[in-house]
Amino acid sequence: MGLREEKKEQTRRLILDTADELFRSKGYAESRVAEICQRVRVSEKTFFNYFRSKEAVLTELAVEWFHRNGEAIGEPAGDSDSPLAALLADIALRLRVIERDREFLATVVAETGVLRPGGGHEADSPSEQILYELMTRFQEKCEGFRQAQKHGEIRDDVPAEEITGYYNALRNSIVGAWLREEEARPGELEARVMRALDVLLSGLRPRAARPRGELGRTPGVQPR
Repeated sequence: MGLREEKKEQTRRLILDTADELFRSKGYAESRVAEICQRVRVSEKTFFNYFRSKEAVLTELAVEWFHRNGEAIGEPAGDSDSPLAALLADIALRLRVIERDREFLATVVAETGVLRPGGGHEADSPSEQILYELMTRFQEKCEGFRQAQKHGEIRDDVPAEEITGYYNALRNSIVGAWLREEEARPGELEARVMRALDVLLSGLRPRAARPRGELGRTPGVQPR
């Protein structure tokens, strides 16, 4: 990378970091492009050479959030002898990450279209970049459910991809509703999703292990 390109990348990075700090401290609606420019010490013309709007900055921050939190969560603490327990520990850990950034994600949902179907069609559009991250997580969950099937922890007559689809539909519905609520108690998102997942997995227990009329209890999911 030449000096000119390096300088441009530094300016772009500074705009993003400054906007992120401003959005989080003042709120997205109260933040102005002019204030971002003032803090970065660039003209508005320079700003618009990098981003077409304030929303475009928020969208780029959302892409970075999904990439960063998709890859850098780390290894969850789980039972190495139980693929299902390890998968549930990973799911719980990711839900806590979402809870910690509730305000930011609620703003992304409300102010951008990157998480809506049709939010972008180009191969390098923000929606497609986020979709790639989500599909990677989908495949990881598929593998987790597949391993749980091999270990006899859940029934194996339902494809792992189908189980993952059911889970994602439950989670997305619960997370979406939670993000739209005005207030939320700490730990509430994790409790809601894990409770729904327990209900789902109770029907996925191996048939011989399912007492008639009794909801199964899943490793890592506490009764409510």
